[in-house]
Amino acid sequence: MKKWLFLGLLLFISIASILMLTRSSSLNTLMAEISNKDPKTSAMLESMRHSKYRAHSLADLMLLSDVDALYEVAVRTFNGIGLSTDGFKAVKELESLAERGHVQSMEYLGYIYDSGKNPTYFSHEKAVKWYREAANNGSVSGAYYICAHHISKSEYSTAFIWCKIAADAGIPAAESTLGYMYASGTGTEKDLERAAKYICSAKSKGRVSRQALERYGITCPLNPENSEN
Repeated sequence: MKKWLFLGLLLFISIASILMLTRSSSLNTLMAEISNKDPKTSAMLESMRHSKYRAHSLADLMLLSDVDALYEVAVRTFNGIGLSTDGFKAVKELESLAERGHVQSMEYLGYIYDSGKNPTYFSHEKAVKWYREAANNGSVSGAYYICAHHISKSEYSTAFIWCKIAADAGIPAAESTLGYMYASGTGTEKDLERAAKYICSAKSKGRVSRQALERYGITCPLNPENSEN
């Protein structure tokens, strides 16, 4: 009897190991595949890396909460990665998750409605709604995209408020944008010292070109130090 129990245990471990190996591809790879299909996604992925979102291996889905697992499936469904593309089903699922307080779903809904990847779901109004919901729930990605949205509408004072939240959280794109706003006095009072702080921080992360620095006469040290706000 013990022999059969032992053999059964070995068989179970072997099957589990095979399943883990076959599901070992990372969701970082998944997101790279999505980005390759749609270059507009790259900016979203960059900011999401600074948010609470962290990619998991597919095997890790077994350890995630039901909400997180449903989110991963919805993203795959929307992009047709490993599943049949179904925008309507994916958006409905993401909206349901977002209404339950899932921040990453709010972020991704904002991207869907803002990017126009699927024309059916192109809506600036809904994009801002979900980005703002995400930002109000602690998402710096949401704050950055609200900033970008308001800049596109020339609403610079509002853009500045949200961009500063994202920049202070260390998102390079937000740092460079805020630095330019300080340097040009757009949406806020002109302040070259603060402009240099944010622009140099973004430059240290490879986000700012030499031409941009020359335009505003800013020189960055090799190891920029953070100054007081």
